[in-house]
Amino acid sequence: MGQRAESMRVAYNPNLVDIAKISPDQTNRLRERVATSNGSIRAFIHPFYENNVKTQCYRDHLNGMYPKIDDVSIGLHRLLHLQPNKTPPIFVFEEQRWFDQTAERILEMNIESGNIAYMVPTQRDTSSPRFSPIDTYDENEKNWRKLILYFHEIGIQKILIGGMRLTITSYSEFDSHNQKSKDLNSKDWRDQGIFFSLCVGNAFNHLVDDFEVDISYLTHPHSKADLELIIRGHWNLYTTPPRVIRDRLDYG
Repeated sequence: MGQRAESMRVAYNPNLVDIAKISPDQTNRLRERVATSNGSIRAFIHPFYENNVKTQCYRDHLNGMYPKIDDVSIGLHRLLHLQPNKTPPIFVFEEQRWFDQTAERILEMNIESGNIAYMVPTQRDTSSPRFSPIDTYDENEKNWRKLILYFHEIGIQKILIGGMRLTITSYSEFDSHNQKSKDLNSKDWRDQGIFFSLCVGNAFNHLVDDFEVDISYLTHPHSKADLELIIRGHWNLYTTPPRVIRDRLDYG
């Protein structure tokens, strides 16, 4: 699907596949795994972003706030540590600049299980796929379409998406004058007046028209837990209370 340079360990390790360089044989094996999981996959968007960039959220984390920074990596580790027949295929979206570093982390997680991780290279500071040696932001929509068509080709139907970063707002809070009617029976959160943004939100917004997409508990700083709050009407905009959801890690 494209070309990029990578370390020798990443390039030749059977436990990790770069989607930009996936071979026909690897595609066939992936298609079989997708079929076995009834068309479902899990996607993690920039799962180590806070650890790499160390934003204010990361500094707050060191002071005991935002435990979900660790929950994302712990949850990903637990999933990759399971045997391949115990999980759906796992896709990890990562920026070009952090690609090899993230790949090395993943290879420490699945070294014993052999649970292959499928990595999707992205542009800098966005979850938009990147299939060329340099960032080409003017081709974002083209690259998303390329990835979506590939997902259709291998039989993907459902995507549980997590990672960093995600913010959730409601249309009524985002724009008090917005009169968009809400369809509370729709499975598309946008029809319920809910808006997703940042890297996880960008991926959700690009994928939701083609697949059944749901938000995972393993996201930061907002997650499925916050989505449940807004649906119930208990919502404090832009504030995620420090909560530990370790009991949900195995389920995401």
